[in-house]
Amino acid sequence: MVRIPINYLSILLILVFAGCNNKTEFFELSNLKFEMSAKETGNGQQITEYVIISNPPKNLDSLTFLIKKYNDTTLDYCKTQKATVYRRFFYKETRYTPRDYKEDHSFISDIIVDHLDDLIATVEYDKKDQWVFKVKTNNNPDKWKDVQIEPNCE
Repeated sequence: MVRIPINYLSILLILVFAGCNNKTEFFELSNLKFEMSAKETGNGQQITEYVIISNPPKNLDSLTFLIKKYNDTTLDYCKTQKATVYRRFFYKETRYTPRDYKEDHSFISDIIVDHLDDLIATVEYDKKDQWVFKVKTNNNPDKWKDVQIEPNCE
């Protein structure tokens, strides 16, 4: 029988449990938030936001529920409808899109839209007075699932 000293065993257990933190968290990339006034666009106000999700669930329904819950607590649908166009993009956290992602506009640039493989959901409000919430399906990354959003703005 192999005996492992208690000190090594306790260190091993700490490392194992420290690596098991699968809590899903949302990180807004405030440095990439983009707002243009109606005067600047000549076509109404535009707002674009980017959010990184750490440890997104693989289950599509769970992912949809978490994003919807996040939007319900951080997005005032009725107030945001005053913007002509509103967009929020959700990216999964990877080594290419970390939670503190910053764009690099040097000669060999790295901008967020280069990482479409990490894009997992979008929420948009358009001129047609409707909200569009889409989540990328795991089995087919080119296929998106539409999710109904009906805010009560009366």
